[in-house]
Amino acid sequence: MLKIIKKEYLSQNDPENMPKIESFTEEAKDIQQHFKLFLPIINHKFDGLIIRQRIKDGYIEANSICSNDLSLFLEYNNEQQTKKLLLSISDATSLKLEELIHYKSGQEMSDGIWLHPYLAVDLVKKVYPSITLGLSKLVSNRFAGKIDNGNLPYHLRNCLSNTHRVPRGYFSIFNEINFALISPVAQMGYAISDDIINAISKDTIFSEWLLEKGYNQSNVPLYDHLYEDGKTLQIKAYPKELWTEFQKYLIEDWMPNESIQYFESRDPNLAKYIEKLLLMPDYKDIAGLVEG
Repeated sequence: MLKIIKKEYLSQNDPENMPKIESFTEEAKDIQQHFKLFLPIINHKFDGLIIRQRIKDGYIEANSICSNDLSLFLEYNNEQQTKKLLLSISDATSLKLEELIHYKSGQEMSDGIWLHPYLAVDLVKKVYPSITLGLSKLVSNRFAGKIDNGNLPYHLRNCLSNTHRVPRGYFSIFNEINFALISPVAQMGYAISDDIINAISKDTIFSEWLLEKGYNQSNVPLYDHLYEDGKTLQIKAYPKELWTEFQKYLIEDWMPNESIQYFESRDPNLAKYIEKLLLMPDYKDIAGLVEG
């Protein structure tokens, strides 16, 4: 299985197989140049090495740990001790084994091999032991909801500082919308009203979709979502097994097909900004789509 993954990953990263940027419209390229949005990835510097981390789920890029020497990761991933660790992480986090390592190919900024933070720390011990302490502290802060990068846009900081409040084994639809829509639009210069944010926080937009999946919104746990100004919202949390399907539905289906129509009658200016966001060639990366 690993040989197949390696072959596909290397093949997909061949420049000859990558989509051509010329396929994007001139309007899309103009918008991309005008709005320089913060991609949901942080670069951390340890001992001269740049380690990339996804904001949304805290996963860390194996490529940067291994200085883009893929053979180091493949060797590590083949070790029996690694397989045992993967099982332990899966048991401790309620994540499936295939959700602990994400392979993403193409030309987007989020391409690479992305590891669960616990696995990334173990890999660092093997290939770059001198930065193990620093990376371990970074991971611990992440799970404690501590933000050590004040340069993050406000809504991304808010998402990250609240992830640890979501009950274990659950995820927050409100946080997903924060990542995918509220934060990018805010970075583009539009301030979404409190009324709209409060409406989004109730998840009623997705009631029909959730019922189709067998989830009754009245039977899910709540958590306190805190803001820097002290405001608190009561937010619903949903079982983690729905997360992958929901975030793909949100970013690949609802946003391009329904979001503009939904907001046109509620906030026409917001609808216009979403339309511009969707024209960007890398809007899925900006929205934080995680593909396992």
